[in-house]
Amino acid sequence: MESEISIFSEIVVHQIEGVMIHDDIANIMDFMGLRGFKREHEYHALKEFCEMRSVNRYAINHVNYIPNGKGANRPVTIIPESWYNASRFKVSESERKNKIKEVYDKWREYETQTKVFYQSKFEELCELGAIASANKINCLIKDVDKELKRVERKMLEYDAVGWDMLYIVEQQECIHDEYEQKTKDTIKIEMC
Repeated sequence: MESEISIFSEIVVHQIEGVMIHDDIANIMDFMGLRGFKREHEYHALKEFCEMRSVNRYAINHVNYIPNGKGANRPVTIIPESWYNASRFKVSESERKNKIKEVYDKWREYETQTKVFYQSKFEELCELGAIASANKINCLIKDVDKELKRVERKMLEYDAVGWDMLYIVEQQECIHDEYEQKTKDTIKIEMC
């Protein structure tokens, strides 16, 4: 059975990877000119970084050890290698459409895996009798559950319109403004 601090270390590694995924998604959405999606994933990256800091602080102040975040890697490839040397003006509409759908699929899969992972860590902490620590992780479970619900609703919406680029592009300003405000209100950061 794992120790309480080793469980927190695994969680921190996973959170670092989550920050990287959302940063990659923000970059690819910005590259494709989808400012709303870019803003949304900047928000998620910042929020997950703040949650990671909160987990680190909890472990240090309640378990009395520093979690080891070593070993974090990008768990999924979001940005195709060929796009690093490409101009954003060379990306066709069909490539954009396919990439958006692919990114949503990968995002949903990652968040589903995250929920399962956090639930297993919650159970392990309960088995150790570390109920207060388990409650800390339960907050993460609730957060990822809400994010997953939103992702799945958006995927169903976009599926219903055949991932129509005009429909998606028309939503960008509203999504941008929503996440710009959420970033200011929730994370207290104004990004220029």
